[in-house]
Amino acid sequence: MFEAAWANLDDLEPSVKAHPETLMFRLEILFAQNRWEDAASLGADYCRVWPKHDDFFPRTANALMILGDYEKALVLLRSAPESFRREPWYHYWVASCMCRAGRLEEAKAALGECHWDYNIQQLVLMDSAFEPLWQAYGPLSQWGLTSTDPRIDLKDLCDWSPSPGNRPG
Repeated sequence: MFEAAWANLDDLEPSVKAHPETLMFRLEILFAQNRWEDAASLGADYCRVWPKHDDFFPRTANALMILGDYEKALVLLRSAPESFRREPWYHYWVASCMCRAGRLEEAKAALGECHWDYNIQQLVLMDSAFEPLWQAYGPLSQWGLTSTDPRIDLKDLCDWSPSPGNRPG
């Protein structure tokens, strides 16, 4: 099925085939097949060709992190357009990369820049890659962060203590 989807993308007219949304479909096919090296390579090319298309940067960084190449993922993220670097999701991806690389203080600082978007907060609470932060710094409610999202009460919802109800998994 993936080969047929790829072939269908190849059959599109050139202007449609080169469109960023079509290219994103190619990355999604590679992700679905767990072809991380291909996704990282193709994604890096897309980031160079379409530097203003923010979606290529986190997807490519994710593939690089899956491959364990955290430094390359970080370099890629830091080369993202300024518009993306101002977004809370940029800081989430940097924090994820830093945490996986064992750079906990930098990961903590990056999370502090997320302005605690509700969706990011929910993802962080479910992502076991952030477990070292829970162990090193305790409950997020003690970090003194503030949220710009009214759905988040950091005192109640962001307790990262290692109790079973507050850990992913």
